[in-house]
Formats: sequence, structure tokens, C-alpha cells
Amino acid sequence: SMKAYGERDARSVQSADGIIGMSDLGFCRQKALLMLRGIPQSDPDNITAAQIGTAIHDYYRKAMDDMFPDWIADKKKLVCRFPSGYEVPGTPDLIVPEYNAIVDWKSVDGTQKIRRYGVSVSQRYQRFGYAHAAVQAGLLDPTRPIWVANYFIDRSAREKEPYFTFEQYDESLAIEIDEWISDVTYAAKQNEDASRDIPSPVCAMICSHFTVCRGGLEVHDGQEVIDDLETIKYIDMASDGKEYKKLGDLMYEEARAALVGINGVTDTYQVRWVEVGSKGTMRLDIVP
Repeated sequence: SMKAYGERDARSVQSADGIIGMSDLGFCRQKALLMLRGIPQSDPDNITAAQIGTAIHDYYRKAMDDMFPDWIADKKKLVCRFPSGYEVPGTPDLIVPEYNAIVDWKSVDGTQKIRRYGVSVSQRYQRFGYAHAAVQAGLLDPTRPIWVANYFIDRSAREKEPYFTFEQYDESLAIEIDEWISDVTYAAKQNEDASRDIPSPVCAMICSHFTVCRGGLEVHDGQEVIDDLETIKYIDMASDGKEYKKLGDLMYEEARAALVGINGVTDTYQVRWVEVGSKGTMRLDIVP
């Protein structure tokens, strides 16, 4: 079946084998700890989104190979060695020696949060890890500016244009990421829990280790304090979106009343009233 095929994917096997990968960095330290200990998944894993992402990655890899054969598209396995000596494996989506750059492709369900707030900590750590590994492998030149980027594709296709974001490589980030890893490895050595960095309601929806991680914890009344920055961003965006919708409706209705009977063109728009339905209802139609 398609699900069984997806579960044999290299990234899925890596997770099952207890190997922390680039995409695990900066996400949830407790999940990384469970993976490091080789704790099996306790919850069904809906891998449909991951399979769509893999298909998109394959398409982009083929496109890059065809159009830019000198670029290294999703084919170079690297290992990022952090100051503590901990090693994290990974395969960068795209290495562009010509521009001294790393590009990490991401398929997401909408790009509005990223456009508004920028990339998540996990996404930033991941693309840095790829760049750090490429420098160590001699594939990027540390004497020149190095660029790390994300190329976001909306897999829902609601947004037609991809979104590209980048920043200059900052080698000092290796220490910050190494501290995050050290939190996980220290908890493993001490046989303790690590920090649960994702709110429980979100974990319940997305984490394949939810039951084994939180199943024995005290259940709250739904008033859990939410301090995860990524979740707070979504809450703020949802609240603002509702206000924008109210404002948008007010703007539209005011303008509609002022444009009754007006048909014509401006430098940028065509304005017309169109009859719809059998009752002669008129609709304002404004198109570029």
C-alpha cells in the first residue's frame, strides 16, 4: 500500500531507528529524546502530508537536475558535527556552489504565518545544520558570504506563488543548536524527561509519540497555559484574520453602495455590474 511504501522512506526509517535528524532540531526536545532512546511510535502516523511533500521534493529535484546540472539537488548525504562532537546526518535539498548557498524546500499548508512571522526555530536550525555540514564537507566556501534559504510551496494550492526567504549563515548558531542537543543528551544520560516544547493539544494532532509521551501525565481541564511561540503566532494570526475580515466586509459594503450603476475601466481595474440568478440580483464585479 501507499502507506507502507511511505513508511519505508529513508526519513521514516531514520526516525524509527532512533536517529535525530536535521528536521528534528529545534522542534521538541522530549520527542527527540524518545527517538534517541529508540522508543517505538505509540500512535498512528498520518503520513499523507509527508508523502505529498516527498512527491514535491522529487519533482523539484528532477527540475533542478534538468535545468541546473551543476547544482547539487537532494543527492549529497552529509553529517553536521557540532562543537560538542555530536553528529547529525542529513541530505540538503539544494546546494548551489555558484551562489554559495543552501536551499531547503518545504511543502506547507499555507504560507501566511511564514510571511508574517518568518521561519520557525526548527526550520532555521535545519537549514543552518545543512549549511554547517556543507562547509565542513568543503562544498561551501566559508571565506565568502554563505546564504541559507527556505523555498515554501503551498501543498494545498490555495496560494499559487511559492515563498522564498533567506538569511546569511551565522556560524555562532552552532553553539545555540548544540545547547539544544545537549539538553536532550543530558536527559538521556540522567534517565530524565526533556522539555516538552509543544503544547499538548498540538501534540495530540501531530505527534506519533503522543501517548507514550503524555499518556501518563495528569489531564488538565483544557485551560493549559500556552507558551509555545509557534502556536501563539497562529492564535494571533487567527484573531487578526477575523478582525481583518470584519474590516474588509465594512470596506466592501461601503464601496459597493457608492458604486451602484457604475461600469467602466480604470488604469488597473474593470468595474461592472452583473445580473445573477432569476430574481435579477446584481453583483459588483471588479477584476484586474
